[in-house]
Amino acid sequence: TYSVPKVPPPKLDPNHFKITQKNTNYYCSNRACLGGKCPESFNAKSLQECAAAVSCNPKCGTDFNFGTKDGWCDCVPARQSCQPASFASYNTYSVPKVPPPKLDPNHFKI
Repeated sequence: TYSVPKVPPPKLDPNHFKITQKNTNYYCSNRACLGGKCPESFNAKSLQECAAAVSCNPKCGTDFNFGTKDGWCDCVPARQSCQPASFASYNTYSVPKVPPPKLDPNHFKI
């Protein structure tokens, strides 16, 4: 058997992300799931934390919604755009994706 060291995830500054608000008092009706029923939905401490998580999750596209009162963060699946539906205290946003880290194949020891 072979053992390969794990590559640590990139360290992210949640304030680094350019967040664009798209709609006020709307959520994305085609979000991946809601209420924490999948990894693409979680309770975030801030809009910035939500945006950072969406940006780094390969299953998420660039669009997401965030509950301004309850903190729920739900992303729209990759390759889809948010389909807005009216809902108080939720807003829709987009954020650029973080590219995956470049890996040096010579870094790994087998």
